[in-house]
Amino acid sequence: MKGSSIHVKPEPVMNLAVQFGKTAMCTKDDKKLGEISEATTVGPLGEERVKAIISIMESLGESLEVVTKRTSKSQKEYAVLKDGLKETVDTMNALCGKSDDMYTEVTQQKRDLEYLLSALQTTETRLDTLECETASVRYTLDSRIFESTREDFDQANGVPFSPNQTEGASAPRASSPAVEMRQNNLILADRWSFGEKIGSGSGGWVCQVYDMLTGTWQVAKVEIVDNQKQSLLRQEYRTYEHIHHPEATYGFSRVHHFSNTGPFNVLILDYFGRSLHEYFQSTHSPDIVFQVAIQCLDRIKTLHEKRIVHRDIKPENFLVDFTSDGLLAITLIDFGLSACIPSNGYGYGHRGNPGQRLPFIGTPLYGSVAAHQGIPQGPKDDLESFGYVIVKLLTGFLPWEAVNSSNTNEYGERTLRRKLEVTAAELCVGLPEELVVFFKHVHSLNVGDRPDYAGLRFLLVNALTQEQERANME
Repeated sequence: MKGSSIHVKPEPVMNLAVQFGKTAMCTKDDKKLGEISEATTVGPLGEERVKAIISIMESLGESLEVVTKRTSKSQKEYAVLKDGLKETVDTMNALCGKSDDMYTEVTQQKRDLEYLLSALQTTETRLDTLECETASVRYTLDSRIFESTREDFDQANGVPFSPNQTEGASAPRASSPAVEMRQNNLILADRWSFGEKIGSGSGGWVCQVYDMLTGTWQVAKVEIVDNQKQSLLRQEYRTYEHIHHPEATYGFSRVHHFSNTGPFNVLILDYFGRSLHEYFQSTHSPDIVFQVAIQCLDRIKTLHEKRIVHRDIKPENFLVDFTSDGLLAITLIDFGLSACIPSNGYGYGHRGNPGQRLPFIGTPLYGSVAAHQGIPQGPKDDLESFGYVIVKLLTGFLPWEAVNSSNTNEYGERTLRRKLEVTAAELCVGLPEELVVFFKHVHSLNVGDRPDYAGLRFLLVNALTQEQERANME
């Protein structure tokens, strides 16, 4: 009916509005809540107001549907996340299982390595035992080979070679790499055939050897091994290696071979002929002596620059040879008593406590005063001994040669006292004044001082010039 009002009970409408209002509150939509509050006024409601309420409820229904969809989506995302977390947990559990397996495997590998190490140690012990047994057998064989050699080496020399021989037939080659006897010859390393003995000492001997590989003569130093003493030949070998490092050094023998053969150490070097001691057995003019002395000084200087002190300078340790052009060539040898020069400048070859007296090292006739006094030797001591060598070559005599005693210690003390009594001027009576200056400079040095090699060489050159001028005037 037109114009009439429709009366609706407010309670159901209010209840419905409140219900949807709660839903709207769940969505936290303030605008919707306002519309609900406005539409649910107590009292008669018109048709328009009812429609508005219905429209609001429909809108709220749509909002509820959106919320439902969002909730459903969130539930799905939660399910995916839950599945992901579960998969992560499973992966971590699997990794833990693999870690356990890896730990077990590593532990087993460690046990295997420990077993291998134990086996290697056992093998090493067996090898050492075998090496000892082999060395014992070699010692026995070599002792039989060298039995006559140790008593009288000359009886074992049947090599028909000699450095003076113009024709040389090849010696029979040996089949063993060690030393063996064949047709009364000694063969070393299937290469070197031993010839005549040319020298001997308390610990061994020196003999010529023929190198069948190069067809040249060389020299072999043979040392009887004494486990209670330090091997001087091995020390000499190491000194040669140091001298020729990083390149060959002129005036020093080259090493061709070093080895231990049963009870012997063998060192093979270049062959350079006679020593100064042999060369000056006959009388030579002073100018020849000073020519030799200049080269000897050069060798000593080179040795000291290699930070080595010789400690046994004497005529026997300088070899005389001539080049293909006929020029004089001097070689310094025998480094069994040599020692390294320390960087701190003190204690050359000294291994005891500072101030402790050392045993005499060298040859008493040419040894320095410091060597007799048990003081560590340095470059100055080599030069002092070298000065005595020059005087000996020029005069054929040293004042303390008259000292005589059967007791070694007493002989050394008497020789020392005589050397202290004789001044440089008395020692060089009748000789060039340059030698007096030479000794004064050497005696002024301390153990760690560097000698004036250039000045000393100038003195020798000047003495040589004067002797040559005197010889020309005569």
